[in-house]
Amino acid sequence: MSNAKPRFTILVVDDEPVNVELLEAYLHSEHDVITAFNGFEAIESARKNNPDLILLDIMMPDINGFEVCKLLKGSKDTEHIPIIMVTALSNRDDRARAIEVGTDDFLTKPVDRVSLKTRVNSLLRLKALQDEIVRERDQAQNYLDVAGVMFLVLDNERNVKLINNKGCEILGYIEEEVIGKNWIEYFVPAYLKEEAEKIFKDVTTSSASRNVVVENVCLTKQGTEKIIRWNNVALRDAAGNITGTLSSGEDITDAKKAESLINIQKIAMDSASDGLAILNEKGEHVYTNEAHARMYGYECCSQLIGKTWELTYDPVDFDIFKTQYLPELLEKGKWTGENRGKKRDGTFFFQEVSLTRLDNGGIVCIVRDITSRKEAENRLQEYARNLKRSNELKDLFIDIMSHDILNPAGVAKGFAEILESEETDKDKLHNLGIIQDSISKILDTITSAANLARLESVDEIEFIDLDLNSMILEAIDAYNYEIHKVGLKIEYQESGPYYAKANPLISGVITNLLSNALKYGSKGGKIRIRVDDSNKEWKVVLTDFGDGIADSDKPSIFQRFKRLNVGDIKGHGLGLAIVKRTVDLHGGRVGVEDNPDAKGTQFWFTVKKSINI
Repeated sequence: MSNAKPRFTILVVDDEPVNVELLEAYLHSEHDVITAFNGFEAIESARKNNPDLILLDIMMPDINGFEVCKLLKGSKDTEHIPIIMVTALSNRDDRARAIEVGTDDFLTKPVDRVSLKTRVNSLLRLKALQDEIVRERDQAQNYLDVAGVMFLVLDNERNVKLINNKGCEILGYIEEEVIGKNWIEYFVPAYLKEEAEKIFKDVTTSSASRNVVVENVCLTKQGTEKIIRWNNVALRDAAGNITGTLSSGEDITDAKKAESLINIQKIAMDSASDGLAILNEKGEHVYTNEAHARMYGYECCSQLIGKTWELTYDPVDFDIFKTQYLPELLEKGKWTGENRGKKRDGTFFFQEVSLTRLDNGGIVCIVRDITSRKEAENRLQEYARNLKRSNELKDLFIDIMSHDILNPAGVAKGFAEILESEETDKDKLHNLGIIQDSISKILDTITSAANLARLESVDEIEFIDLDLNSMILEAIDAYNYEIHKVGLKIEYQESGPYYAKANPLISGVITNLLSNALKYGSKGGKIRIRVDDSNKEWKVVLTDFGDGIADSDKPSIFQRFKRLNVGDIKGHGLGLAIVKRTVDLHGGRVGVEDNPDAKGTQFWFTVKKSINI
């Protein structure tokens, strides 16, 4: 092991080269000497070479030694380098100024060799001790900085004296932004300052050296709150006086959130209406919520803990599950289906079960009592069967009307026409006319009822491209005799074609609305028909100038058997119901309004345009 005396680096600064050479001659045998010949060069060399000591002349041409010393002592990188002022100045003011700027010692020119070596070696020894202290401090700081918890030292005024990297990381600050700040003032939320002050006093006023563990909140630079679990102890000097506190803090914010979430989830599971159970690999209950226990007829959850789930099923039902459903659970990790559970008293209930297999071989089981739903399904199925029978009876009734009533009525109408053509007696002709009208109404009602029944029995119809203009013209032509008979004028400016995506049933809408207008609007002398372009739809509007329809009747006018009784005109109330159902099947709209120009009524419907033409 070498006992050689260590060599230090000394920076000699003087604007006189001869003075530099003299000091170098005195020192070079024991130390490494570097030189500078003005103030700026001295500052640069000190920062670059980090000497162990500086011999600094005061009187220099650029900046004097006082200014150089002040700059070096004011820098964090060079503040610990000892500086000896070497000067010919000896008055008290100069020495006071040198002390003020931070010089460590003085040497008076001309420099005595013995004094020089004595002063230099003395300061170098102090520098070596100081460097050792700094190294030990830095090593201790490194230990603190690699720790996974926050370390914090406060003095008796609650000011931060030390904080490690973890603490800065938690708070979001750099060290310089924290050191010297009052902890309670800057880093504790307003609503907790009083509590934090109480904790500090509790730690620093206790006569015993004890660890005080608390959980508290601190503020980050971003203004968010962190929950910290603190271990606090009082710091004491050599005389035993308390000088502050040392605290280690663990950030438990995420852990607290997770704990809170777990508690919320447990509350949610316990208050859920569905049954929840966790089974181990042996099929034993290790957890159940209250709903699960109640569902199976148990008073509390503990009565199921440790029991296998075979207890909650009939052996036959459980065997079906093991043979039919368990393989899917083992293969896919999940299974959902319906089963039958057995209560504690031996009764059964229908249930919907969802099973999820855990990595440890256990199973999470969610159970819902669907007894009420099953009963409702049974009632619904019974209703569906009854409805099917009703529909079959309705279809039978329509077939009877269409075949067994319609045909005889048609025969009766034919013979009535023959009798009417041969009869000359006025009274008999009047009676035959009444018979004709009555039979016509019977035929019209039966036909309309059959048509509406067929429309209501279908949910979808096929669509093709049809021209509404042609349908309107055909309807006008079909009612040409009635139009001339009552002396009506039809106003329709043909400007089609109006191609629509429709079913031929749509022609029945036009004829029904035209027939309705002929019946109720004949007094007005005319019927106006038009087709409006409504973007993606055609809007067909039929306007009459008759007596109109009361506002109270309009909301229900498209309902079945809603009759409009105007004077001696009586309807069966099916025509507009057929219109509404047909338009609904086309996905269109239908409505009725007052004639905007005069007395009367305006019916309208919409149908989608054809996009292929």
